[in-house]
Amino acid sequence: MEDVKSVHAASSLWARTSLVRRKSSTLLNGFTKLLRNVSTYNTADSTRKRLADSQAEDMKAGKGLGLMSLPLDALLVVFSYLEVVDVLSVAQVCRSLNDVSREWVVWNNSAFNFLYRGKILLLDDFVHPASLPASKLRETIMRTSNLDRNWRSKSPTLASVHSTIKISSEIKVTDLLCCASFYVSDRAMILPKTDGVLVGFNPSTGKIIATYDLKQKYGIYTLHAHPPTHSIYAIVAEPSVTDLKLSVLHIGFPRDSGESSMTFTPTAEWSLPQAWGLLTVVANTNHRLICMLFLNPADGTLKLFVVLDWETRLGGVIDTKLPYQSGQKATVIRFSDDGEELVIFSDQLPDKWTQLTYSMSELRAQATDWQTACLSSPVNVTPMTDTSFTFDVCAALPTDGMRSVLYQYWTSTHSWIRYPGLPIRLSYILLYCDPTRRPDLDWYIVQYYTSQDKPCARRRFTFKMRDPVMVGPYGSHGLPVMSPSFNHLCWLEKVDARRGGRRVKRRVLRIVTFPEDGDAFEGEASALIRTLKVPRRVLDTICHLFVEPGMGAVLITTTKNELHRFQYA
Repeated sequence: MEDVKSVHAASSLWARTSLVRRKSSTLLNGFTKLLRNVSTYNTADSTRKRLADSQAEDMKAGKGLGLMSLPLDALLVVFSYLEVVDVLSVAQVCRSLNDVSREWVVWNNSAFNFLYRGKILLLDDFVHPASLPASKLRETIMRTSNLDRNWRSKSPTLASVHSTIKISSEIKVTDLLCCASFYVSDRAMILPKTDGVLVGFNPSTGKIIATYDLKQKYGIYTLHAHPPTHSIYAIVAEPSVTDLKLSVLHIGFPRDSGESSMTFTPTAEWSLPQAWGLLTVVANTNHRLICMLFLNPADGTLKLFVVLDWETRLGGVIDTKLPYQSGQKATVIRFSDDGEELVIFSDQLPDKWTQLTYSMSELRAQATDWQTACLSSPVNVTPMTDTSFTFDVCAALPTDGMRSVLYQYWTSTHSWIRYPGLPIRLSYILLYCDPTRRPDLDWYIVQYYTSQDKPCARRRFTFKMRDPVMVGPYGSHGLPVMSPSFNHLCWLEKVDARRGGRRVKRRVLRIVTFPEDGDAFEGEASALIRTLKVPRRVLDTICHLFVEPGMGAVLITTTKNELHRFQYA
């Protein structure tokens, strides 16, 4: 009977996963690489022995060939195709399959599968899943699966009672910026104050860990993780009328300390000769690369000031010749993982997408000391590739005349975690508004994924935000209270309600999980929007909102100097 149950379970699950097998040969190739030398993955000798003993007993009993007749390596391949819930189901069939289901390679494959589909793993900071033992990796993947199913369900539920921490009175939450680069983890939160001071505090206790004065209020700064050293770099650019001050700050988390701690160490600081319209700054911390995107006011085109190594002081300027239109075009720059390519993306309504890729080796050949590099004298570097892409026009977003103005946009790389055969994904989230609508503006979200070369689907995911709660000052209208992540967006919305016989506006917290990359969503976007149950007293006093899939949580700060954590996995 046990053999019949196992064969039935396997055949049923095999049929259910046929769509996954057809969907991507790349996914299969990635699994194949991971499974090529199964013996190297420290499979338990006890598993092999028990499986062999079970097979020997079946042969004596005259049982026919079935799932249990397969060798361990073949069973591991079968398990690699299964979803997490299916692995857990098969594990209940018999002891031998339960042993197989607990093998490290099964859960390492599941980690690869989740990453391939653009999921964020619930992991501690800077921990690679392949470094975890089987039991811890299994727990991580199960929590990741639970979170994904929870946030996609019609009524997401808390995994535990929500916690409230009183933040140290040394800082006021209302003094923290609501629309700047930040870092949030179980270990620490790093947020900037309006006076230019970076504040780090422990999210479990609310105590201040460390502070650092950036000595600038109106510049641009970004935070970039550096996994090899379990640390972060802050790249700070402060423009003035005559020059631009650029500095690099290393933020470390001592690993030998029992208490949460943090160190701020200035690494480099320079003044650059010119500061045209600085738009954004990015970095590749592994190779000490920095790129600043400037607008040339003379002709309205974009230039790149590239720092080739913040220790050698070499740099150069690239004239992209790309036109820039404020409010109509989103422009993003990034370095490749190996630091050998610099890529600039440009997205313009209603349907145009352009990518230029430059060779860093060609730029190095012409580089000079960045103190003498001048934005008006770019080096002669031509793009290695010039790629164009046309999206399907989205009817949900008004594009006639100036009805859609790009207000803000975010971009994020899926993960620093790398596996053989795992493609690099990027997520773009764009916020548009319709300024013709007064007094309340119409707000629209546009999201899509790209590979290193082009967008993953021709149709962008788009929906209208219904009456979002605004916070300011930001731009000319403030900014909706919202928090983007790689594949989620969380925001605060006002809905009609009745209180004491009166018609009032009530605040609700919404979350949407974006369609997986490569999937062109055909239905109504509202079908993917969920409501998270949060006490009214919290929503009515909200200051900051953070959706953190890597923690399986939503965090909220309030005007009462409190940090609320809502755990969903």
